[in-house]
Amino acid sequence: MDPHATTAYSIQANGGVQREFGRGLVLTADYVMRSYQDVGPLQGVFFLDQNRFNRPKVTGVDPTTGVVSFVRDPVIPLCTPEQARALDPADQCSTGPINVFASGASYRYDGLHVTLEKRYVDSFQFLIGYALSRNTGFNQGGFTSYEDYSLAYGNLPDHRTHRLTVSGVWTAPECAACAPFRRAVAGGWTLSLVSQFLSAPPLDTILNGLDLDGDGISQTLLPGTTRHNTVGQGLDAAGLRSLVDRYNAVVAAATHSVVSADGTVISVPARTPFNQIISPIVLPSTFSNGDTFSTQDLRVTKSLVAHKSARLSVIGEAFNVFNVANLTGYSGVLNQPNYGQPSARVGQVFGSGGPRAIQLAARLQF
Repeated sequence: MDPHATTAYSIQANGGVQREFGRGLVLTADYVMRSYQDVGPLQGVFFLDQNRFNRPKVTGVDPTTGVVSFVRDPVIPLCTPEQARALDPADQCSTGPINVFASGASYRYDGLHVTLEKRYVDSFQFLIGYALSRNTGFNQGGFTSYEDYSLAYGNLPDHRTHRLTVSGVWTAPECAACAPFRRAVAGGWTLSLVSQFLSAPPLDTILNGLDLDGDGISQTLLPGTTRHNTVGQGLDAAGLRSLVDRYNAVVAAATHSVVSADGTVISVPARTPFNQIISPIVLPSTFSNGDTFSTQDLRVTKSLVAHKSARLSVIGEAFNVFNVANLTGYSGVLNQPNYGQPSARVGQVFGSGGPRAIQLAARLQF
């Protein structure tokens, strides 16, 4: 733990206005701010190998194959095999990474929340809630540079700019003048619904397994991008393809050819100081930063009076009525073939967003 680590804290602020129109119809607009500071050790985030155990020191490059020879160059000198076996505390050497947690992570949510609510009057109520928001902070994808920690900050993976929720409840009125049988059949019904709509999240632009600057971190952002202009948030598909083309041009320029002893021309790709081959990025023909989220849940309740002091209710519920896929698991690693491709669905069985599910229930109140 970093000696300067401290306790995390939050600052929260709300402010808004509310106006009532007519009977029970209320419009509310709120600004909401949530700021979390000094997050780190107790939350298990913001750690980095301060020993830089994977930092390479290049000792040579084979001109024919391009293979880079290197030795590890950590902050605390590398132990010799004899020192590693001896485990002598007097030996000032290291055998691996030293991950240090610091209180350096921060997060901030800003949102404009607007709600139109019809309070329960005349057996009916509804609520429409909309949020326009921004959610930024330390990205759990981790660091890409020892020199610039700010590259680890930007849009959070679960950020959704737009969120809309619609809910309502309607209770069938009792027909006191109706015949007993008709009153029993027509009365006691309650219909309720909840619908949710969320815009697509942002997608990262990470190159994994590449230590381009030789600092010991084998992941980097695509040159020209940050986590503030991720795909879907400031960067569209055309812009990403343009940046990938520029990157590929640099890779091609660093690739050279040599002629072997038998006259064969060999293409020698560029390599990182850690001897990782730098290959061109091949984007899929179609990709997406993520799927929108949509679900409609319904409940129908029939209330039966079993006795003066008891009431039996029969309930039917349907979740994700239209069986919307709600795809998730989009890969944000550019140098893998599944970039921007979904790998799963929202997984709740009985809950909003998962595969369509229906359940029946009965409740006895006494």
